[in-house]
Amino acid sequence: NSSSSTGGGVYAGGATAVAGADFISNTGTSGGGLYVNSGGATVTGAHFISNTASTGNGGGLQTFAGALIVDGTDYQNNTAMDGGGVYAAGALTLTNSQITTNSATRTGGGVYVYNGNLSIDGSQFISNTSAAAGGGVYKQPQGNQVTITDTEFISNTAGTNVTGSYTGNGGGIYGGDDLHAFNVTFTGNASNWITTTEYLAGGGGIYS
Repeated sequence: NSSSSTGGGVYAGGATAVAGADFISNTGTSGGGLYVNSGGATVTGAHFISNTASTGNGGGLQTFAGALIVDGTDYQNNTAMDGGGVYAAGALTLTNSQITTNSATRTGGGVYVYNGNLSIDGSQFISNTSAAAGGGVYKQPQGNQVTITDTEFISNTAGTNVTGSYTGNGGGIYGGDDLHAFNVTFTGNASNWITTTEYLAGGGGIYS
């Protein structure tokens, strides 16, 4: 499916609950698979595969307002400007999920969270990439809490194609200034040298 606007697969105007659904090969300007305009969303047992946000955010899923709760869901091979797999404009709770091979042409290859707390438990982030910061996870702005438990970050990369004022920090996580990680494994993540801005990228695993 495709849309010349938001929500390539589904556009939801209010609070949304999704269970056991597949979003595959959809394209929209933002929220390639699913776009939720208000009220937040709960997503369980779903699959977001090969969706594209052509000019905006959230290749698999974007929420514009409200809390997002995700459990037991796969985001694989989705693409966007920010938040290749997921873009949450509000608090995000992510549990028992796999975020793999997603990409962002700017920040947050796997997940991007704006203006809300982020909680991740029992999940895997594998081989996600971002042109700038936050290969696996990008959290913006400063001040909200990030809590990550029992999670693996494997072979995520930030800074694959940095331009302008952006940096390639945080191969696994670019996490703001209030980050708490417990029993979290980082293996083979990378933040790349920034030749265009003449900075060294920092935090192959975490930049906080």
